[in-house]
Amino acid sequence: MINKCIVVLVFFCFASLAFENSFAIEPKDHAIFTNVKIDTTGKLKAIISWIADSNAKDYRIKRKLPAEDDWGLTLASLDSNATFYIDSTIESGVGYEYSLVKNCAFPTDTTRYTYEGYAYIFVGNNILVPDYRGKLLLLIDNSIADSLEYEIERFIYDITGNGWQVVKREVERTENFDGQAVQKVKKIIVDEYKESGGELKALILLGRVAVPYSGDFAVDGHEDHKGAWVADTYYADIDGEWTDEDVKDTKAERTENWNVPGDGKFDQNQIPSDIELQTGRIDFYKLNYFGKSDIEMIRNYLNKNHAYRTGIFKPEYSGVIEDHWGMTSEVFASNGWMEISGLLGYENVSEGKFMEPLSQPSRLWAYGCGQGGYNSIAYTAYVDRLDTMNSGGVFSLFLGSYNGDWDVEDNILRSVLAFSPSALACVWTGRPYWHFHHMGLGYPIGYSTLISQNNQVLYLSNNKYGNRFVHISLLGDPTLIMYVEEPPTKLDLSLEVSQSSSRVYLSWECSDERLLGFNVYRSDRIENKFVKINESIIKAKEFVDDNPLSGRNIYMLRAVRQRETKTGSLINMSQGIFEETEIPVLQFSSKLNYTLKCYPNPAETSVNISFVNPKKEKVRVAVYDLQGKLVKELVDKVLDAGYFLNNWNLLDENGEKVMSGMYFVKFITKNKTIVAKLEVMH
Repeated sequence: MINKCIVVLVFFCFASLAFENSFAIEPKDHAIFTNVKIDTTGKLKAIISWIADSNAKDYRIKRKLPAEDDWGLTLASLDSNATFYIDSTIESGVGYEYSLVKNCAFPTDTTRYTYEGYAYIFVGNNILVPDYRGKLLLLIDNSIADSLEYEIERFIYDITGNGWQVVKREVERTENFDGQAVQKVKKIIVDEYKESGGELKALILLGRVAVPYSGDFAVDGHEDHKGAWVADTYYADIDGEWTDEDVKDTKAERTENWNVPGDGKFDQNQIPSDIELQTGRIDFYKLNYFGKSDIEMIRNYLNKNHAYRTGIFKPEYSGVIEDHWGMTSEVFASNGWMEISGLLGYENVSEGKFMEPLSQPSRLWAYGCGQGGYNSIAYTAYVDRLDTMNSGGVFSLFLGSYNGDWDVEDNILRSVLAFSPSALACVWTGRPYWHFHHMGLGYPIGYSTLISQNNQVLYLSNNKYGNRFVHISLLGDPTLIMYVEEPPTKLDLSLEVSQSSSRVYLSWECSDERLLGFNVYRSDRIENKFVKINESIIKAKEFVDDNPLSGRNIYMLRAVRQRETKTGSLINMSQGIFEETEIPVLQFSSKLNYTLKCYPNPAETSVNISFVNPKKEKVRVAVYDLQGKLVKELVDKVLDAGYFLNNWNLLDENGEKVMSGMYFVKFITKNKTIVAKLEVMH
């Protein structure tokens, strides 16, 4: 049961860092609120402007590329009156990170208060979303695999449809800490990384995969759970040296935080080397308050994940910040203001409630902080209200005592992820600050996780503690992105196989008129890499593959759209949709026989009509009702000898859906007629 007194009894140890705020300075004053305009008239320019701060004494601006690990020399030093900077040295298609720092001073009655404000933004013109993001290892708790077979398969297609190549493995369910189980999981990860030649870029832990623990610290300042904390960073770190020899601490209230030599929990407070894998965990073990099983909660999560990716669930383009810490020396809420306003624009971020009635629209981003416990953040988020309230946003940021140590019954972070109708990713931020600015131009939240875990001094802020600590982790799907485009619908395939050539004809539907076009990708297996087969963006809603693979061909179709964002423009792509066909092997040296087949039969939404034509001649294939009336003509032309397949979408000549019932499909040549029965059952 939840300890409902914990909010009253627990006080965040950050409170000792607070100071009397007798003047009008707030956490959001420690952020710089930027706006970016890309000027494409003449020489390409990035115009970065910001809201004036009367307390500012000067501004410093630096720039780097994402792969660079140093900001280099200052790009510009500007005086207190500056409100914009123009960079005319950018190139189209290249993304640039900018660091903005302001030095401020505010006189009070007794002293002069000085502070710094920060902004990090990712700027670019027509930044291309990659066709291929790398390999992703999906580790699945084997106790849920069968019950969630459909949802997991759909999840794999969803991840693949965003440019990843998914490697699926099952591991033993591990409910309580087990150091040997942790080592087995790590070996699977390292082996896959080596086998991939470094192409493995991301990791998802689905279900109750063994939880690593490491260190001897209490990053929130509470000595009663000082010791080892959850450390999925151990899985994400491929080559670091983790030891279990030195720490001996059994003073914590929870035995899970105890750490002694040889117990399978590691010594390290900080990651021993840079993280390689973008890692997220979807784990709802011991979320018992509402009496739902792991399987029910994971199914719910995967359903809302799919709805978000495909545009069925459309959150409001806004952010909310609820701050119950105010002006501590670490001004925690400035992390929320700095990151969310940088992504959405200051005008789309407001102070408000982290938890709102279900009748209110879901937001894209939300930040909440205050005194907390394992199951709550005071005045902000409570587990026992999640059945009646919409908590947080798609991307939810938290800060409260204890709840960053999330491997606890009814933990608030995992509960929001499980029960909130909108939350798909949750992080505990403040110690240290997190950095999400790359998401503004198409990067996934897993990349934000990785740079936040690896950050020591590259991204400076008002953060005072916790950089590179082992507890920094993402709860949720690391492949999620901010900007979701409407995918095309109804991908249909038809097929021609003759002695001289093979062709697959693709056609589809899409109602979004803002698109640049479409890209088509192909693979022989869903677990293999999909390769783009069109040389340039396809403007029409059809495409011919003149060189299909022998055997199985899986096609993925993605819509392409130019999208303006708050920090530039993006050549974005939708979630991929899939369809497949088989290229048969025909022996043209022997005699071919006329055949006609319909499958599936009965048909619900569409039907494949395949036939073999033994010689070059005119062929007509059409569908008739029981009265002999023409319903749909599918083929009427001269065909070479070969195998042919047409997909009929069950629409008649007028584009209307046909009624349920029996129909006849006729294959007609000069000297041959074949009739097949087809049942339509909507």
